[in-house]
Amino acid sequence: MLAAISSAAKDKLPQFGARELANTAWAVAPLRFAHRPLLDSIAAAAVRTMRSARAQELANTSWAFSKLLFSHPPLLDAIASASIAPLGSGERAPQAAGALPEFRPQNLANLAWSFAKLRYEHGTFLAAISAAAVPMRREFRPQELGNMAWACAALRWNHGPLRHAIASSARDTLY
Repeated sequence: MLAAISSAAKDKLPQFGARELANTAWAVAPLRFAHRPLLDSIAAAAVRTMRSARAQELANTSWAFSKLLFSHPPLLDAIASASIAPLGSGERAPQAAGALPEFRPQNLANLAWSFAKLRYEHGTFLAAISAAAVPMRREFRPQELGNMAWACAALRWNHGPLRHAIASSARDTLY
């Protein structure tokens, strides 16, 4: 049945926007339906829409592909590029500069976790996520802190301020 749905959906995917593509990818991920033709079609369509995607759509798309262990470098690059624009270069705290209206801790943690799960290193993207996460450290829930810490370890990403923020937030959560 999923193969039939997949076949029918593939023809409609080019008409979908970022939200519909993110929702489609997100829907098949928990089913562990790693149907390559469908995922290739979603990824190809999503590459074209990531520039207009919101933080939640970027995070959901990357989460879905990582949950299925389906690496599509052009899609990951598009997600990284679309995220970097509102996050900033990572050289300054984007939130302080007013450039981070919609990225929440869950979005940042899911993006970092997804890229780490796929072992996809994108230095500028990681720097931007790290710089954005530090000023929000008190807003992170324990699961999000754990996901950020795991992503840093998995990618061997050593961002001192982020590492310190995770450690102090974890300590504050425990005590």
